[in-house]
Amino acid sequence: MKIKSPTELIYKSIVILFLIIFIPILFFVFAFGHDMNYFEAVKIETLWSNRILFLIIVAFVLLLFAIFYLFRNVKLTRKTNFILIAGLLLASILVYFVNVEISKCIFLKQGWDVDCVLGSVYLMHFGSGIGDYAYMSSFPNNVPITYFLYRLYDFYLNYGSLRVTPEFFWVMVNCFTISITGFLCSMIVKKLTNNLIAVLAAFGLHTLCVGVTPWKTTPYTDMGALLFPTLCIFLYMYAHDVKKKYVKYILWFLILLSGFLGGLVKPSVLVV
Repeated sequence: MKIKSPTELIYKSIVILFLIIFIPILFFVFAFGHDMNYFEAVKIETLWSNRILFLIIVAFVLLLFAIFYLFRNVKLTRKTNFILIAGLLLASILVYFVNVEISKCIFLKQGWDVDCVLGSVYLMHFGSGIGDYAYMSSFPNNVPITYFLYRLYDFYLNYGSLRVTPEFFWVMVNCFTISITGFLCSMIVKKLTNNLIAVLAAFGLHTLCVGVTPWKTTPYTDMGALLFPTLCIFLYMYAHDVKKKYVKYILWFLILLSGFLGGLVKPSVLVV
């Protein structure tokens, strides 16, 4: 491994350090799961054991490496760019449906904040106001997500097919957010690297790390804010290539709007 500069040395050292730290954590969480000593409320219950889920992930990683090997010499041209974008869109749609099915097999006990937010949603639906004013005054960042979930709840009851509960409709929206975010992340990496393997790695890692999270079954700010910082970065990178001023102004407006909405849902988005 050739090191061309001190910056590259620092970068590669950080990558290696993170791999050394987080790969064992990932292994123990998925391989041993409930046998580990951590907070009971955040342990997930699935139809399949953690060991089976871990083996599925291992198979997925091996599949990624096989794809990397097969496409290692492919250059991104106009034709391959079109095929790549179309393939990522189809893969994102597939990830959405897979996530929806996986979510049906997950039960994750929700914490205090989520219970307060959902309780307020039900009260608003029945016309009783927002409910716990003391809580919402102490944590005003939960007001926007409460209103958003309330609107989704009412929308689904009025216009949805009612094949699933309104609560699972929230989960479906989370799964949709995961897929859109994964696609945008891949497009950002493509813009930065113009490298097929890097793009496939970004999509694969996003699917592996974000796609399997049980938090997709929880309607709260963690999933609600996922899209906005990614959308900001995506629009910012492509705004630089736009020649027409009015289009550039539109993109900058969308960047500011996305950042503003993300900040309403979760203030830490503004830091990103």
